[in-house]
Amino acid sequence: MKVFFAVSESVADEVCDCGIKMSEYADRCVLIAGAERKCIAAALTPGDIVCAADTAVEVLRLNPDDSHGWIAEGAFYEEYILNREKSEEVYFWKSEYEKSLMPVKDYKLGMYKKPEYLIYRTLFPDVIERFDSRRGEPILYNNSNEIYIGKAIRFAEEKCDDFYELAVKAFADRWAVENSMTVKKGEKYTMYIDGDGTVKYVSSCI
Repeated sequence: MKVFFAVSESVADEVCDCGIKMSEYADRCVLIAGAERKCIAAALTPGDIVCAADTAVEVLRLNPDDSHGWIAEGAFYEEYILNREKSEEVYFWKSEYEKSLMPVKDYKLGMYKKPEYLIYRTLFPDVIERFDSRRGEPILYNNSNEIYIGKAIRFAEEKCDDFYELAVKAFADRWAVENSMTVKKGEKYTMYIDGDGTVKYVSSCI
């Protein structure tokens, strides 16, 4: 599987010539198959890299050995970092992150909201190349979250007959708060009224 990793533009040449060493670039310490390992977290698509548009950053395409790679739910790791000062929460999110680990061969697109491809071996130059979106094989989707949400919507459509009513009501509730709209709840219906008295939406009271 080809994955993506961002480095400072100033060191891109060196990385392409010398490889990516765990000692320099590892940004995770994870329990894998019973052993603590330092890992590099790569992305499945350039759209998953938050800083990809930064002019001081260059995105590289990697072609690691999948037999030594794992995929985990990065959303859990992000929560782990955000909860570092809450001891109980830190343990919970780190544990969930490690429980989400699976061999690359078992991962299917859309399984995780923010998938991370974990590499725990040094990468040599022959598996590293500069990424240019205008050349080479095309990227078929914008980011992993797009695939994840699409899969969740299809599941909800199949399992919930009034899914769209629920979805639009949730949007209307949020929109009403953000735009100081009046919400009038009846026995069966709810009205959303804007500042000039116009009824913008009517939903069932679900």
